[in-house]
Amino acid sequence: MSKKDLPKDAQYKGTRDVVIQDINFNLNNTKFIIHKYYSPFLGKVFEGQLPPEYKGSIFGPGIWSFVIQFHYEARMTQNLLLKF
Repeated sequence: MSKKDLPKDAQYKGTRDVVIQDINFNLNNTKFIIHKYYSPFLGKVFEGQLPPEYKGSIFGPGIWSFVIQFHYEARMTQNLLLKF
């Protein structure tokens, strides 16, 4: 609304708050550089380790928590989660 649309006797009476919730999905790729060493004497390769929450999967903890929450709380099936 523009001030020119108001009657001449209109008086300012303050503001009101309006809170709108939204959600934002962003891709967040994390690159880990794992150092490798080889011991010719032992014939063995030694590697650094990933943080525990990243081990055993190509998905990070954010995706896992999202999938678990939607599966159990929203009763979303595995097929629907895969499509999503």
